[in-house]
This record gives sequence, structure tokens and C-alpha cells, in this order.
Amino acid sequence: MICFFPIVVNVATGLATLEPEMEDVLRVLGARRMDVLLKVGLPRSLPYFLPR
Repeated sequence: MICFFPIVVNVATGLATLEPEMEDVLRVLGARRMDVLLKVGLPRSLPYFLPR
């Protein structure tokens, strides 16, 4: 339980650092919000999730 909240905060920080241009390009190409999250958001937030 102690590790859960720092990980959630770090992943949220990683998702917040997503470039708006990448999201715009995927939305123009017809991607849904879940597609943007799975194909760009989560891979971009992995450095914040994994320990350094």
C-alpha cells in the first residue's frame, strides 16, 4: 500500500507530460481516446513508472 500512491503520482505525471501534438495527430487519424492512452500515453509514462 505504501508503494501504490507514489507510483500512481508518477504515472499521472508521465501522462501529463504527453505532447498535445501527438494526441492531435492520432485524433485526426481517427483514434479513440482509449487508443491514444494505450498507444502513446502508457508507453510515454513507462520511464516514470519503472525505477531508475
